[in-house]
Formats: sequence, C-alpha cells, structure tokens
Amino acid sequence: MSIFAIMLILCGCLEQENQETYQDEEFVSWMILKAKEITNYMNLSVGALKENNLYLTKKYADLGYNYCVDTLNTIHSYKISDNIKEFYRYSYDYLTDAKMFFFYISCYAETQDVNYLDKADTALAEVEKDLNGMIHNSDKYICSMDISPLCKLRKQSSVVLFT
Repeated sequence: MSIFAIMLILCGCLEQENQETYQDEEFVSWMILKAKEITNYMNLSVGALKENNLYLTKKYADLGYNYCVDTLNTIHSYKISDNIKEFYRYSYDYLTDAKMFFFYISCYAETQDVNYLDKADTALAEVEKDLNGMIHNSDKYICSMDISPLCKLRKQSSVVLFT
C-alpha cells in the first residue's frame, strides 16, 4: 500500500471523527413528549381549579412545576444543529413559561389571591405563544421527520382558565 493511499485513509478517518453528531431528531421527539405531559398537568390543574378543588389544583400544579424544572435541567444535554436552534429556543421558553404558570396556579390554590390567576393567565398566553413558535420554526424539519403529534398537541393545549 502506498503512502498516498495510507494518507487518504487517515484523512478520511480524521474527517469522520471531526464531524459533529447532532441529536436533532431525538431532541424534537423528546420535547414533544415533554410538552404532551406538561399539557396533561395543565389540564389536570385547570380541571381541579374549575371544580374548586384547591387541594388537587395545588397537587397537580406542583407536579407540573417539578416536571418543568426537571425538564429544564435536562434540555441542555442535547447536542443540536443550527437547523433547530429556533425550535430549541422556543422549547426552552415554553418550559420556563409553563413552570411559571404552574407556580402561579399553586400560589392561588394556597392563598386564593386572584392576582395569581391573572399572572397564571399571562403565563399561559406566553406558553401558547412559545408552542406556536415551536411549531412555526420547525415545520419543515418536523415534516421531513414525519412528526405530526406536535401539531396535534398544539390543538390540545388550548387550556382556558376562565369560561
């Protein structure tokens, strides 16, 4: 084998080692699952609130809050490409705003101070904006991955505090 052939093989190996391995698909799938679970906690919290069951309202809100905290602690572990940076940013904002929604709902359940409901409503508006941003900024990527549950989740996440 010639030195030239060995150099080509070595260069090929080195190039492969330097290539980035991204976890875009894993991150998007993971985030969709997390958003579904957060939506479930929101629905449970609001359902208990509508039934005036403050004990369950607080319980579900605290579970949702802790779930958001755990998810925020994990979100940075994914190595993502520039293709989904906006999706990632909106996902992070979604988790942060959802955490605040749960915080305010829990505070209301504990104190019955209606100011917390106003703050929860504002946080929920931000959550919906973030979710819309996640969908908008990842349409091409999600379509190429055939991940339609995110669009379904968007329709399910219309939580209403006051009717």
